[in-house]
Amino acid sequence: MSERKPSPFPVLLTNDVCSLIQAAENVYQIRFKNRAANAYLVRGKSRTIMIDVGLTSNYPALVECLNHLDCPPDKIDMVILSHEHLDHIGAAWHFNESRTIIAAHRLAANKIMLRDDFSMLRKMFNEP
Repeated sequence: MSERKPSPFPVLLTNDVCSLIQAAENVYQIRFKNRAANAYLVRGKSRTIMIDVGLTSNYPALVECLNHLDCPPDKIDMVILSHEHLDHIGAAWHFNESRTIIAAHRLAANKIMLRDDFSMLRKMFNEP
């Protein structure tokens, strides 16, 4: 598998796990270097939303990126899960301890709530 091309957008932070990229004003991509899906942060005038959150093992690096933007997890109003694969939802449970609303399509939400390992591809990622 080839390496990803460098981003044409400004890289604000990079560590061993991910890079924080500014895609537009108040729109950021957290690009994970392992097999996890990218996460996106959108800061509006009154709400802050994350789309996907990556694997639970990537959560400390995700928090480092969020803190770099002065947006710790407790400042995120909503996490939107695009679908039920673990590389998109793995770290979502960390946001459940705050006031954050976690949203997903009802069919994906059912698979997540039932802990459907096959649909979530849990064995592929070897994550809890």
